Amino acid sequence: MANLDAPHGFVPVQSPHGNDIPTQEFQATTAVAVYPGMLMYLADTGLISVWTGTATGYKAIVGAAMDYVAAAAPFGSRGVGVSIDPNQQYSVQCDDNSITALTDGLGGGYQIINASTGSTTRLVSLAELDANTSTTVNNSTTISAVQMVRYADGSENILAQSYNDVIVRIRPENHLFGAGALID
Repeated sequence: MANLDAPHGFVPVQSPHGNDIPTQEFQATTAVAVYPGMLMYLADTGLISVWTGTATGYKAIVGAAMDYVAAAAPFGSRGVGVSIDPNQQYSVQCDDNSITALTDGLGGGYQIINASTGSTTRLVSLAELDANTSTTVNNSTTISAVQMVRYADGSENILAQSYNDVIVRIRPENHLFGAGALID
């Protein structure tokens, strides 16, 4: 059976410390829907916003949203739980490119597609890993904000086909708390 084309954004795999996934609630900017699995960054305003895969916020990514907030929600009720640990690993689906594009990509940086799109029926992020973008380049023009850690486990993850699930983490230079930050 083929892998399903069912993107789910960035889903925390488990805590890197063996306990609950560290989260923190932030107020989200207004007029934008937030879906679980979207990468969020801390804006200059002190609010979090959906990271769109562009230079805006690429060095201030906090983690993945854990909650859904409608775009029309009033400001005081726009609290979003976000996974905040810089060592957190996430399961994410690759786009329609075969896993063979990732064979040399362990540890490599990857770009994100559909970063700011969500499913209004499933209420999840539709962000996917762009399997053709393995690179060490990571600057304001080529933003490879996540690095591949390993292939996801599971019999439903057929490696020789498209739409594979992989395990990634936010690159230290793109995470707000950076490499080696301690989270209480």
